[in-house]
Amino acid sequence: MIEDILTKTVAEEGLETGIQKYRQLRDRYHGGYTFDFSERVLMRIAENYGASGEFNNALGFIDLNLEFFPKSSRTYVLRAQVKTELQDFEGARGDYTKALEIEPNSDFIKRQLASLD
Repeated sequence: MIEDILTKTVAEEGLETGIQKYRQLRDRYHGGYTFDFSERVLMRIAENYGASGEFNNALGFIDLNLEFFPKSSRTYVLRAQVKTELQDFEGARGDYTKALEIEPNSDFIKRQLASLD
C-alpha cells in the first residue's frame, strides 16, 4: 500500500522526502491500478500522524492533498482540526471558512467554525 511506503519513507528520510516520493509514484503510476491516488489516501496518512501528535507531518500531507484536491472540504476541515490542536485558531478559522465556501450547507462545518468563537 502507498501509505506504508510513504510512512516508511518519512520515518527514515523525513517529510520532504516522503512528499517527493508521493509525487514520483503519482507521476509514474497515476491512472493505473498499482496504487490508490484518491483523496482519501493522503487524508488517512495525515489522520494517523495527527493521532500520534506528529502535527507537522500531518500538515505536510494535508497540504499535499490540497495540491491535488483543492476543492476538498474534508481536507480543509482536517487541516482546521490539526491547527486547532496546535492552537492556531486563526488558521483553523480560515480553513473552516474555506471548507464552508466549498460546502455551504454543512451544519458540521458551521458548528466547528462557531466553536472557535
